[in-house]
Amino acid sequence: MSMFGIFLVLPVTNGFSMKEYCHKNDFSCEQPFFNQQGKREFGRCSSINVLRRMLRLGMIDCVRECLVTSQCTGINYRPDWQMCDVVGEIKHGDLEVEDGCSLAGVCRAYDCDIGEKCLFEDNKVRCEQVYCVNNPNADKAISDEKFGNHKNLGAGLKFRCKNGYKLQGHPYSFCLHSGRWDTQFRCILNGTGNDNLHTILSQRTYKMRVDLEYNDGNNAQAVYSSFNVGNESSGYKLSISGYSGTAGDGMTDISQNSLNGMNFSTADNNQDMSDVHDCADFKRSGWWHRDCTKGNLNGLYRPGEQGNDVMHWRTLNDTYSLSMTRMMIKPAYV
Repeated sequence: MSMFGIFLVLPVTNGFSMKEYCHKNDFSCEQPFFNQQGKREFGRCSSINVLRRMLRLGMIDCVRECLVTSQCTGINYRPDWQMCDVVGEIKHGDLEVEDGCSLAGVCRAYDCDIGEKCLFEDNKVRCEQVYCVNNPNADKAISDEKFGNHKNLGAGLKFRCKNGYKLQGHPYSFCLHSGRWDTQFRCILNGTGNDNLHTILSQRTYKMRVDLEYNDGNNAQAVYSSFNVGNESSGYKLSISGYSGTAGDGMTDISQNSLNGMNFSTADNNQDMSDVHDCADFKRSGWWHRDCTKGNLNGLYRPGEQGNDVMHWRTLNDTYSLSMTRMMIKPAYV
């Protein structure tokens, strides 16, 4: 199947025939009557920074969508599928920049924000959100999209976890009409992760530090002077004590009982002590749950949101989701 990419998409000279590269009966594509020189890359497409993806669209209409979409520097066009990708900045390869070239088109005097395109209605110009500005929250995951990720509003992208991780939830991330991503899964270490942790911790006595941070820059630490994890036959039993720090002791349950002595619970292996919840399912996290936990570091990554299933540390900021966490160990007497 043939395909071509247009980077820094600009007009070509009159009479240039592209019939070989156009979908059947796409006459505006076969004879694109433009009046200036431009640059065209045949047989090359980019799967990086695809802002929007549209189907059943002619090549010229695809160029028009680029002209009115913020941050567009080119298009991918696949005639066999009539598939149009509006592409943002490309930083790799040997593509050339031409002085004096602009993709602003008739919208050049109208300042649309990133993620928007300009529309003309009743001789007035307005901006409308058409794609998510950020990338999906898909830590430790790989895209399963045949032509690479894109950011259309309403898009649902499929992922799979990297080697050594297993998926919890549904393997999709959705670009909501609010312009943010809703990731329906997370990738967690499979059983070998706790095995590796046990192997390291069994060599000597270790202490552990947890770093926590929110979107607004607020950060704190929790330090434990003794930290150990047992082997598989023990249920990866947790040994932890000696809290100090600024975050509060999140290695406790909702009744402030320490998680010391608890086994590791997962969605398919409940080892908690709660009479109300299956904590690994309720908190959406594998952890050393007792009557669940105040520190839900394996929860869903949804910065700025609040919920029992998001990544939170209740002793610091209730159930509001953290933007970053880090657990670190080092020998206790160093």
